Amino acid sequence: MRFAQLGANDATTQLVKNRMIQESVILARAEFFSHAGNADYVRKAPTATGGTNRALDADYADNKITPAFELSALKIFGGKVQVDRAHNRRGTDLPSYRATELLNFAMNASKNFTDQFFNGAVSSTAFNGLEALVTEKISSGANGLQLLYGNDNTAKKAQQEFLQLLDELIATYGPDVLYANGWIIGFLSNIARDQVTVTMNEFGRPVRMYSGVVIENPGFNASGSLILPFDETKGTAAGVCTSIYAVKYGERTDLTIATNIGLEVVDHGMVENHWTHSCEFDACPMLLNAKSAARLEGLWK
Repeated sequence: MRFAQLGANDATTQLVKNRMIQESVILARAEFFSHAGNADYVRKAPTATGGTNRALDADYADNKITPAFELSALKIFGGKVQVDRAHNRRGTDLPSYRATELLNFAMNASKNFTDQFFNGAVSSTAFNGLEALVTEKISSGANGLQLLYGNDNTAKKAQQEFLQLLDELIATYGPDVLYANGWIIGFLSNIARDQVTVTMNEFGRPVRMYSGVVIENPGFNASGSLILPFDETKGTAAGVCTSIYAVKYGERTDLTIATNIGLEVVDHGMVENHWTHSCEFDACPMLLNAKSAARLEGLWK
């Protein structure tokens, strides 16, 4: 199920959910599943192999399967919005001000959730992001691949190598969506203009597709830092590389996000000197099939 289907249906919760979905390419597209309690064991992708020949009067070799499970350890993500009651004494339209600040919080929270979805490192309070979860990779070479503009042989060769690697990523893993930063998407749009199509989503924002696969930009976190920056290392290309992620989502399969009840928005009223909202949900991204997320690494400019 999608993020929009989770949580309460009151007007405030719906407004917050819609704002978060609008600002996050992950919350707009990822598949969630719900379970009770703090954690759950979820069956990973089947591993049975087989299909071979045997001799007459002979048996096949043993093919014993032990089911594999992944633990979904839910982590709490959210925060609170506090507005000092003194604003009311100074003529502020307090209900409007609280609503505006709550939606601004939702926008920034969704950006930080997206950042954690890619770059998070597991701790007692945080979950692993794709950078830590993904084991399937396509390499762009020992020292990465420099992406060059131009018509000379060196630039053309780099462009062709890039498109070949991207096509390999898609053909190998069959993703629903690709994630890359804005520079990479711009470079792809320029060198493969006939293969990139653009439509508008329900929020009036452009959605690009390459070879029939959506390619999206995770953008910035709430602090204004790129979520997929050029800061990775590949061989001698130190701290200047980035990756393209290929993802296939599923509900309780492939790449999925565990939760319990979804988003919870609570108006606590006056708490000491502040009118207070809390906004949070429990989540844990889970890669249940290793081939449902992969990355093309080592791209630099």
